[in-house]
Amino acid sequence: MENALFNLKSKKKLAKLLFYDKIGYLDKDLSFINNYSVFIVETSNGGTIKSRIVETPRGMLKVIHDRVFKFLNQVDLPDYLISKRGSSYVQNHISHKNNSNVVSIDIQKFYPMCSFGNVYKFFHNTMNMSPDVAYIISEILTINYENIKINDKVDEYLEQQEVKNKVKFPTKHIPTGSSVSNILSFLSYREMFEEIAQLSKRYNIEMTVYVDDITFSSNEQFPKTFIGKVKKILIKNGHKYNKRKSKKLDKNHNKNITGVIVNKYKQTKIPNKLHLKYKYAKRDLLKDPSQLNNQKLNGIKEAMKQIDTVSKK
Repeated sequence: MENALFNLKSKKKLAKLLFYDKIGYLDKDLSFINNYSVFIVETSNGGTIKSRIVETPRGMLKVIHDRVFKFLNQVDLPDYLISKRGSSYVQNHISHKNNSNVVSIDIQKFYPMCSFGNVYKFFHNTMNMSPDVAYIISEILTINYENIKINDKVDEYLEQQEVKNKVKFPTKHIPTGSSVSNILSFLSYREMFEEIAQLSKRYNIEMTVYVDDITFSSNEQFPKTFIGKVKKILIKNGHKYNKRKSKKLDKNHNKNITGVIVNKYKQTKIPNKLHLKYKYAKRDLLKDPSQLNNQKLNGIKEAMKQIDTVSKK
């Protein structure tokens, strides 16, 4: 069955498809696309405060993002993409568990660096939409900081992140908190991931992708030039690797693969970091028995349960 978004040439048909036919033609009123809630979330883990930005569509914009998400999830995806619908980060380690050498590369600030241009190319070239339809749907699915109001805290955070990461975020990019963010970021940069996958295949290296985390493994030593070639592919496509979060491990070390530990005996274990998170979440719940703290603790429990279940297989 052909995807409903494929080969779309009419703005009126796009509007009906997205349940927005009340305005007739989408290009008459795009004011609703500026409806985002943008805020900073700070999380504490044993005294360490971490901040991240959340960009969430609201109202009719959220309804449309959710609708597009449904269509994008009908697109065929490669086996190496672990973060596709119905998969868990816990499953990512399975492909690498029995290999001695593991390299994990984290793409720096992935969503904020996923540009409007690449989103447009996906809809125009891959989905074969007409230029005007591809432009409108790309406008709808990317956040544009020139058209939304942000508070001083968000503005300061963005400036600090650009200095810290030595990057300039695209004015229009994929938002961090939309239902489409995960799948759209992959599809918009699929050629980049495919090039890395082909490189891995050439060297007989196993590769998986979980959102912004690319994991490679092999029982042989990695060729000296391999990681350098991967980095060049990222840079060519407007991305950088996060040196602090990227790691290389051999058979003598425990391997942390997207939050799951594989020890030198190739056994799956819950990471100490998750045990600590559980400890602090229990303490926070005792201090403040709020629904938010209860949800946080239950989320950690579920993650531990998933890892424990996999470890017994």
